[in-house]
Amino acid sequence: MHKIELRDYQKDIITRAIKSKGNILIQAPTGSGKTVIAEEIVKFHKDSNKKTLFLAPKINLLEQTAKAFSNLNPQIIHGSNKEEIDTQAHSFVSTIQTISRRVDFLSSMNFDYIIFDEMHYGVKGKMQEIIKNIHKGKIIGLSATPYDEEGKLLTENFDVIIDDYDARYMVDNGYLVNIKSFEAFTPNLSGIKTKIGDWDINELDFRFNKPEIVNKIVSATKDILKNRDKTIVFCINISHAEAICKAYQKVGLKSEVTHSNISKENQKKIVDKFKNGDTKVLVSVDQLTTGFDVPQTDTIVIARPTQSQNLYKQIVGRALRLSPSTNKKEAILLDCGGVVSRLGLPLEPIKEIIKQDEIVRKPYCCKKCKSVKPRNFKINNNYKKTVTICPDCKDELDFKPKFIYKCTSCSRYYDFKMDYSNFSFENENMSLNCLCGFVNNLGSLNDDNIDFRELSNELQKEFNIERLKSDDISEESLDELSKNSESLIRAMVTRHKNLSTKTLIQMAKDDFEIFDSIDFLNNKKITKEALLEVVEHKKNYVFYDKLSLIKPYHYMLLKSITHPKCTNKLIDTICKHTDINLLKFIIKFLSSVEKTQIQKRHYLEKDKFNIQKLDNKFVNNVERFLEIASENPELKMYVAANEYISLKLLQKFAKDKDENIRNIIQKNPNFTNEMLCEEIENQDYYSREELSTQKGLVKEKQLKLAKSIEADIKINLLKNYKSKDVFFACLDSIPSKGELIETDEQNVDLFSEFFDQKRVLMKEILKSKHCNSDVIKNLIATKHDSYTKYIS
Repeated sequence: MHKIELRDYQKDIITRAIKSKGNILIQAPTGSGKTVIAEEIVKFHKDSNKKTLFLAPKINLLEQTAKAFSNLNPQIIHGSNKEEIDTQAHSFVSTIQTISRRVDFLSSMNFDYIIFDEMHYGVKGKMQEIIKNIHKGKIIGLSATPYDEEGKLLTENFDVIIDDYDARYMVDNGYLVNIKSFEAFTPNLSGIKTKIGDWDINELDFRFNKPEIVNKIVSATKDILKNRDKTIVFCINISHAEAICKAYQKVGLKSEVTHSNISKENQKKIVDKFKNGDTKVLVSVDQLTTGFDVPQTDTIVIARPTQSQNLYKQIVGRALRLSPSTNKKEAILLDCGGVVSRLGLPLEPIKEIIKQDEIVRKPYCCKKCKSVKPRNFKINNNYKKTVTICPDCKDELDFKPKFIYKCTSCSRYYDFKMDYSNFSFENENMSLNCLCGFVNNLGSLNDDNIDFRELSNELQKEFNIERLKSDDISEESLDELSKNSESLIRAMVTRHKNLSTKTLIQMAKDDFEIFDSIDFLNNKKITKEALLEVVEHKKNYVFYDKLSLIKPYHYMLLKSITHPKCTNKLIDTICKHTDINLLKFIIKFLSSVEKTQIQKRHYLEKDKFNIQKLDNKFVNNVERFLEIASENPELKMYVAANEYISLKLLQKFAKDKDENIRNIIQKNPNFTNEMLCEEIENQDYYSREELSTQKGLVKEKQLKLAKSIEADIKINLLKNYKSKDVFFACLDSIPSKGELIETDEQNVDLFSEFFDQKRVLMKEILKSKHCNSDVIKNLIATKHDSYTKYIS
C-alpha cells in the first residue's frame, strides 16, 4: 500500500499529541487529514503495545475509517460480532452508539486511548458518559468544529488544545483551495422563530418550500452551475431537497437527490454517479456534511438559512479539498440563505455568541446634578449633531453613538454615522427603521448606553476610536480588530446595496469583493482584488484631509499596506499586471500620507519606517511606471497630472544624473575643475521643454523645484571640487529662499536644508584662496538673499 507523505503541520500535531499528558482536543479543518493524523497516532501506540479504540459518530464514517486503517489490521466492533473480535489486538474501530451498548466490554478492555472522531456530535450525550464513568485512560478528540451552539470551544474534559492550523492557514499554504462567496438570493427571515439554536425547521419549510422561492433560487444559480464541475446543494428537509432537484432538472442540469429515505444501496449508486461525472448537481439535506469526500466538488449552494456555525463550516468543508485530477484552483459558495451575512466569511473562525442577558448595563449619573434618569436627546444642524439632555438640570452632552446597530428581525447591520437617515427620534425614544420593514425600538438615549440589542459588548469595545488613537495599542489588539472588521464592512455593504441600481448578480460580485477585503485584512496580505475593491467601493472613505478622522478599517488598511512584507508585493503587483487602478491607488495613498504629515502623530509615527520603505520602492520603479504609462493613454494623463509622481520622477532622474557625472569624474583621473565647470554649464539637467514634454510636468512650481534639486546635485559636487568658476556656474540655477517658500510651503524644511548647505559652501569659498574682490562683487551682484549677510 502506498505510504502517505505527512505534511509539516500533521507531523507537528502528531508529535504534540503523543508527547502531551492528559486528554487532547485536536481542531483541524475539513480536508486537513484528521484521519491520517489519527492513523499515525494509533500506529505509534500499537508499536508501543498499547490498545487504542477509534470511535466514529456514524456507520458510513466507521466504514471509511476501517478502510483507512486497513494496514493496521483493526478489529471492527459493530452489530453482533462479539465472538469474532480478537481482544488481544491493539487497534479497534467502532461507533459511539455501538460501544455505548457494550459497557462491560469497554470496561474489560482497559483501552489506553480512545479517539473520538467528529467529537462535537456526542459531546452532550453518550461520549460524556464514556469519558466520565467508563473509560479511565487517555482521550483524544478530533473535530473541525469543536464548538457548541453558542460558539464556545468544547474544552471540558480536555487538558491540551491543539488548534494552531485553521482553514486560512491551510489555504495560504496550499493544502486547501480558497473559496469565494456570493449572495445569490436573500431570504426574508422576519418572524421566523429559533429552536434549539437554529431556525425552526417547520417554519423554514412553510416559508421557503414553495415553488416561487425554489424557482428563484434555481434561477439565481443555474447559469453559474452550468459552468462548474461538481455542485452540492444543501436544503431544509427532504421535500425541499426533492423540489430543488426537480427544478434544476427542468433547467437542463443533471441532478440527483440523496437523503435518509433512500436505501443505502441506491444512495451509493447516486453518489457514484456524482463521482464519475454522470451527475453534475447532488442535492441533500445534511447527510453530506460529514464523511463525504469528493475532492472534485468545486461549488456549494446553501439553499437553506441556518444559525449553526458548526453546520456552516461543515458544509463549506465539502468544497475545500485539493483535486489533482481536475486541478481545482478555487471553490465557490452561492449563498441563498443569508448565511454569509449572518455568520461571516467561509474561512473565518467560529465566534462565541454574546447573549443579550450577559451584557452588563450601567446607569449614567449626570455629573452636574447627579440624576440617574434616562437622558433625553436633541438633534441639531440637520442631523449633524446629537446631544443628550438631563431631564432634571437640562445639562447637554454630545452624544457618541455606537458603531454598529443590528436589526433584531433580519439581522441587517447599520453604521450609525453612514446610515443616519435610517434612525428616527420620536417621543424621546430612538428607533432603527430597517429596510425589511421592522422598526427596532432602541429605547431612551443614555450617554453611556442605549437600550438596544447590540452586536456584542466585546465588539463595541474593540472598535473604539479613542482606543485606536492611543499610542500604546498593541499588535495583538490590531489582530483582534482585524478578526472583527467584517462588522464594519457589513454596514458598508448595507449602504452600498441601498444606493445601488445594479443587478442582483452584479451586487453579489460587489459583495464578494468587499468581503474579500476583510479576508485580506485578516491575513495581512495585499492582493490585486482587495486593492481594487478599496479603490472602487470605498474611494469616498479611504482618505481624509486629516488622518485623525480615519476609521478603524482604514487604519488597519494603513497598517497592512505599510507592513514590510506587503511593500514589495504591492509594487511588484503593479508592475506585473500593469493595472491603472492599482497604480492610482498607491499614488493616492502615498500622496495622502505626504499631505497629512501634521496629523501623523496617532497613525503614521509608528509606521514611518515602513512608509519610507514603500516610498523608496516606489521611487525605484518610476521608470517602469513611465513605461506602463506610455502604453496606456489614460495612465499617461494621470501620471502627468499627479504632483506626487512628478516629484518622485524628478528625484529619480536627479539621482541618476548625479551618479553619472560622478562616474565620469572618477573614471577620468585628469578631470580638472575647469572640465567640471564646463560639464555643469553644458549640462541642462531639467530644461523647461524637457519637463513639459517628456515628463509631463507643466507647473511652474515643479520647474522651480526641479532647479532646487539640480542645485542640490551641484552643491554635492562642489564639496569635492571647490573653485570659484564651478561655484558661479551653479549660482544662477539656485532660486532664492523667498521664491521657494512661495513655491510650496509643504517643503520649507527641505529647502532650508538646501540653503544650509549653501551657507556652508559660501563660508568655505569666502575663506578660500580663490576669494578676492571680484568674487565678492559677483556674489553681491547675484542678489540672493540667502547669503548676502555672509558677504557684508
